[in-house]
Amino acid sequence: GKPKKAPLFGGAYSDGFFAGKKNARNFINWVPSFSYKWSDICEGKHCKRQWWQKKTAMPFADMQVGLLGNLPKALNIGSMIKQALEAGAFLPAGAVTEDTFSGAFTLEELPNSVNGSLWKRACYWGIGSCAFLEFGSYDLVKILDGEGKPLQPYYDEFV
Repeated sequence: GKPKKAPLFGGAYSDGFFAGKKNARNFINWVPSFSYKWSDICEGKHCKRQWWQKKTAMPFADMQVGLLGNLPKALNIGSMIKQALEAGAFLPAGAVTEDTFSGAFTLEELPNSVNGSLWKRACYWGIGSCAFLEFGSYDLVKILDGEGKPLQPYYDEFV
């Protein structure tokens, strides 16, 4: 069945088993692995902080996605839009190409971060080769240090 307020207008649901079978096939065919390219400077048009504003070494990272463990060949993250539209039956297969949309996912240390405790996981989307629209971003808070000890006040706020 289809819930009344199903996400993406219910494209992932159907009255039978068809939608589940189709979604399972899409997830199996699209098995991503993630890596990060760390840097002292943010590269790209989406960058808001400049190199002279950095407080710690390597405060920026670009997320890179590879299919089926193929990390040397980075995938255009924007191709996920094409796959989502086709999986939800909003577009017929082949209506757009893999490079119609672009995407960039980053980690950016926030200005008020202490010892790498606060990060922004930014998501930028666009058309063509320019990922200019920020949508879906969120903040990350480190609650444990490298030895597994609680970082305050974040740990107590989380628990």
